[in-house]
Amino acid sequence: MLKPYAVLVLTAGLLYPADLPLLSILPDDAGSLVGFDVARVLGSPFGRRILARMQSDDPRLKILFKLGLDPARDLNHVVVASGGGRTLLAATGNFESKKLLQGLAGELATRGLKPSMYEGVEMMTGSDGNGMSIPDGHTLLLGHEQSIRSALDRRRSKGARRSAAAAQLSSKSESWMSGYDLWFASSGPQNNDFTGRVGERATGGVISGELLKAFDRTYGGLRFSDSLEVGVETVAKSEKDASTMVTAMKLLSVVSSMTKGASNKSPLGFLDSLDIKATGNIVNLKITVPRSAFDALNPPAPDEVQ
Repeated sequence: MLKPYAVLVLTAGLLYPADLPLLSILPDDAGSLVGFDVARVLGSPFGRRILARMQSDDPRLKILFKLGLDPARDLNHVVVASGGGRTLLAATGNFESKKLLQGLAGELATRGLKPSMYEGVEMMTGSDGNGMSIPDGHTLLLGHEQSIRSALDRRRSKGARRSAAAAQLSSKSESWMSGYDLWFASSGPQNNDFTGRVGERATGGVISGELLKAFDRTYGGLRFSDSLEVGVETVAKSEKDASTMVTAMKLLSVVSSMTKGASNKSPLGFLDSLDIKATGNIVNLKITVPRSAFDALNPPAPDEVQ
């Protein structure tokens, strides 16, 4: 059964990062966002591995990718937003395919959702208050019925005035989505969320969820090429916390280099590429993870696509 979701709406304008006023439609309580360019993710072994893991964590992604569509052709961007204990998946692409709509309707019908209307927009709603809508053939929304209605209202009115926190989250999302294939932005403590999981997997636990508890906001992205390029900006609660993070990371980089040895096969050898600095209480870091290190730290499951 679908869980109640907070709603994030992205229209087809998300295809063009310059149209970022559309990000003002996201709810004020959306404290964590994860988004990705579908073609770029599917075009990289790194991206396919990460997507497979994301699908195992979020059944909605699995549903989206199994509905008879061609993801590389029919999907453009996918965003997962969470806040207030609720989560939403929103996607942009070509949702006018009858095969897709029939598959989605069939999937939702098995969950007790039935057709309904709101202000001329078709929805699928259930007795538990959950539903979905494809308002313009380019946007798919999954969430609680009332949240979807509110989102559709925001879409019509071009979004309501944002809180300072939501405006900052939108602004940071803009800067990171324009330069990375997969991006994330979080406005809360960094434990038990996507940011923490990516940090732990990409660095073998060096950036742990526990360490990130000292940081209030984290933004970043992954860029897929022959290697995995990771960029992160995180805001500590104090300059001391920021300095501690930088010192710890640099020390681990040195230790990794010393223990790599002649075999040059240390899974953390990529820490040689670490570029990290603190400016006040803000830490910026960049790391390049080669395929061999990524495979060592993230061995594929038997059912994962390579």
